[in-house]
Amino acid sequence: MPENWNNCFAENIRREFSGKGVVIAGVNEGNIGAMLSDAFHALGARVVMIGHEEKPLQELAASLTQRPAQSTQPSYAPIVITADLLDTGERLAATAKAIEATGAPAAFISTLGQDKRIPLGEIDEGQLNSLTKINFQVPVLMARDMILEMRKVGGGVVSLFTSHHGGLLHDTDMLGYAPAKAAIDKSIKLLAQWAGATNTPDNIIRVIGIRPGWIQTPAQKERFPDAFTEATKSQLIPLEMKPRDMVIPGITYLSRTVGGLSSGVIYDIDCGRSENEVRKETFPS
Repeated sequence: MPENWNNCFAENIRREFSGKGVVIAGVNEGNIGAMLSDAFHALGARVVMIGHEEKPLQELAASLTQRPAQSTQPSYAPIVITADLLDTGERLAATAKAIEATGAPAAFISTLGQDKRIPLGEIDEGQLNSLTKINFQVPVLMARDMILEMRKVGGGVVSLFTSHHGGLLHDTDMLGYAPAKAAIDKSIKLLAQWAGATNTPDNIIRVIGIRPGWIQTPAQKERFPDAFTEATKSQLIPLEMKPRDMVIPGITYLSRTVGGLSSGVIYDIDCGRSENEVRKETFPS
């Protein structure tokens, strides 16, 4: 069922995204991308959902189309694009379809990521290449191509979701994930510099990062059924985090009203987990 976002967003944010194209890559059942798609649809955006599984995306699109209006803004049926983004041809085709559907998006968001755990001593070249590609290369290249289109229509905003595994947390079975997320962190700043070099007051492109805590998606809950309660002990705020928790701050930072003066910035939304890890490294018990 679609979420209820009534009274969650200020009217100026609703007006900002109403009728505008928002492309979200990495949408899957119950994940952050799906929640963002849900919320942007409620705001009246023209949502394009990119993922690799047709059925859950079509089911989500159908449920969003059928829900009662949550604002006075027009509602647009979400557009579904399925692709194997590891394939260069399919990635380029998906990007082109999304641009055609929106005219050029006002916002591009990547929640792409696969934290497949493979012991460091066992991972082979093909596995490492695939994981590095989906966790780093694909989001960055899609962001670059979207920025080029945004420039033609007067600007936009890009948001790449990253991870604390790229920095403070070190697990040796995540060679295909953690270094790639560290590269995403750096790329957010490089993309922001590249886009900002040609910004004008009437044509501004911003690039921001969102670094969530450990989010309790259905897939993660299935993999680690008893771990989330324990994980809260490493946070300053001892609450389990759900995909919905990323939506309101994520969209708020994307908006010109709140986040319009920031680019190249990574926002931590993690119940204070990163601050607690820094404290532990600086002042070990």
